[in-house]
Amino acid sequence: MSMPIIETLGSTPVIASANAEVPHRSKDRHELRLPSFKALGIAVPHPDQLLTPPAESDQIAWHPMSQPLPHRQDYENPWSMTRPAERMTPEDDQTIPVPIDSENVDPGSGVTSVPQVVEPEETDATMRHNSSSSEGESTGEPMWFEHAVDAVVSTVPATGSSSNVVVTLCHAQPCPLSTENEAGPNAFKTLITTLQTKLEPGQFIEITYAVPPKFNMELLPQSPMATPNATSGEGDYFSMNVFSKAVAAVDHSTAIKSSIPSSPRPVVPPSTVSITCLERFIPPSTAQEYADLFSIDRPSVLVDRLTELSPQGGNLIFIYPTHLGAATFTSKYVNPLLDPLLRTMIQIHGLSADLGRDVGTMAAVPQMLAFEPMTRRISTLLKRLGRMPQGSMAQRPQYTLVQWSKEKVDLERDVWMEWWTHQETPRIKEVMKNYFKRGSRLPQSKEKTESALVWEILDKMKVREYAPSDQPTEGIEVGVFVIKRTA
Repeated sequence: MSMPIIETLGSTPVIASANAEVPHRSKDRHELRLPSFKALGIAVPHPDQLLTPPAESDQIAWHPMSQPLPHRQDYENPWSMTRPAERMTPEDDQTIPVPIDSENVDPGSGVTSVPQVVEPEETDATMRHNSSSSEGESTGEPMWFEHAVDAVVSTVPATGSSSNVVVTLCHAQPCPLSTENEAGPNAFKTLITTLQTKLEPGQFIEITYAVPPKFNMELLPQSPMATPNATSGEGDYFSMNVFSKAVAAVDHSTAIKSSIPSSPRPVVPPSTVSITCLERFIPPSTAQEYADLFSIDRPSVLVDRLTELSPQGGNLIFIYPTHLGAATFTSKYVNPLLDPLLRTMIQIHGLSADLGRDVGTMAAVPQMLAFEPMTRRISTLLKRLGRMPQGSMAQRPQYTLVQWSKEKVDLERDVWMEWWTHQETPRIKEVMKNYFKRGSRLPQSKEKTESALVWEILDKMKVREYAPSDQPTEGIEVGVFVIKRTA
């Protein structure tokens, strides 16, 4: 049987038999050959320079002097904001509810601060609206904190002019994310990456990570890429320009049970930090920790970080959940997993329903403020700090709230679960300890000790699946504030 043979005549394929006579080939036929890389526009311009860095700064896409890369409109960030930034306007300022100052409430009275509506007061330089942000519908772009980052990084030449080191500090509450969850919301990482492109030749970045007292240093986040160093003025392309360290910060969730004095309790020398990022995306563990946040007479993490800012234009990016964000976290993220788990354990082990209520309650959530009252409370705190001399310096510090907005951030399960487990484990242990002390309706099995029940809750929370209708779809509302110190 003769096999067909495919021949090419001109540009048209011809099928012929093996026994058939092959037609005469035309001399002007076109050969089947792929076009060259140059014809396709993808040829390497300088093949002899592939192993060396570009000689011209404008050939480096991430160099400060180069043209910005074109923005991809189809880019979707998995944890970008789901709504545009809502910023305060003069009309909103007329009806802002202002909470009673926690400093005026007796800590031992058990009375918590509640919002109340007061007459509007004149707006001064301490609360200045950010007019650089754009209004309109969200486009899904990763912009929820870029306004704050741009405002802070733009001041770096001024803050770093007296030194070749830009001192930065990162305090992620309740703890830094592990490397497995480094894709979670992290304003500081973006801040450092942007800052690297703004450095002058010979400048360096010093990073201090404030971590909890009980923290595995192996989980310390890796610093952003320090090489290649495009800003090196001496031609050292692979020299490092980012140096990091870690220090133990006060655990403000347990400060009310210890003899820790009131703030400030800095973790680095006061008045030395150029840029600080204090960020939290889930509500704190206790109501007292939240009340202390805006106090100058109690341990306050916000006051601690403000004290460390340089008076030559030091900046603080402060990210904190609002009341709506905290309520969303408990009702949409935690409770759909924790509530059925606790009901099952109470039924199986014969426990009291009070135990499930105490374990499942985050006491700080009802006391947290909406965005507008929280903004006003921060402004009041800055004014009070401005009336207090710092240390042995006669000059009083001056702080200005230069930018504020409320944003929504989506939290992946592994991310919020890591924060929740680290923060709530001591509280759940304390709840279980008190329950066993009361001795009412203890587990029927002697093997179910208080420690065993704690770890049963924590372990099953990590593996329990959401019901199809309970998948969280709403982001966590947070307030994003930029505070600048000028004296």
